[in-house]
Amino acid sequence: HEMERSLNWRVLVTVAMTLGIARGVESSGVATVMADLIIGFSQQFGLLGVMSSIYLITNIYTLIITNNAAAAILFPIAISAARGVGADPRAFAMVVLVGAAASFATPISYQTNLMVYGPGGYKFRDFLRLGVPLQILTGVMAIGLVYWFYL
Repeated sequence: HEMERSLNWRVLVTVAMTLGIARGVESSGVATVMADLIIGFSQQFGLLGVMSSIYLITNIYTLIITNNAAAAILFPIAISAARGVGADPRAFAMVVLVGAAASFATPISYQTNLMVYGPGGYKFRDFLRLGVPLQILTGVMAIGLVYWFYL
């Protein structure tokens, strides 16, 4: 009984629904269309430009939806983008995973941010002021390391 009470059903349902959406994004062809748009926009900056775009879009998604949902939705798009530029899909998957985990810019982007928001006396702008540079630094480091190890 205690294990049932400790489960966060809202999170489980959200993740399950997001996985369904991600499967729909992939099977409907939306992932390929989105990947083609991302490649078309950023390929002029090379492989690093495409990876940076995937990271940035994942970060933007984490600002408005949970990081789990962002990762699930962007994963098939990133894999399609990797195939579209002839790169290792694992590299693009890593960029999505780090981009989803680096959700520091708003208190609503991650549960822990929200937990410390009120009790810590933080303001929304505190998250933006510190979180945005941290997300950029994390992205530069992650993309550089992923490029070094996978590509």
